[in-house]
Amino acid sequence: MKGRISKTLETILLDPSARRQLRQHLIHGRDGWVRMNGKTYRVQIDVSRVKPPFGRSLLEAG
Repeated sequence: MKGRISKTLETILLDPSARRQLRQHLIHGRDGWVRMNGKTYRVQIDVSRVKPPFGRSLLEAG
């Protein structure tokens, strides 16, 4: 499955409002919710396998 993204993620990335919500979760390194088209999707951010320095900056921001 490496290199592929889910249809849900693809849909979120195509919607500007949902993309902004997802971006905020990624910046802060926190789990949360993305609302789109009357549906709510759970976003889980896992930075445990991110290589430094990117992972470290996400952890410090959270």
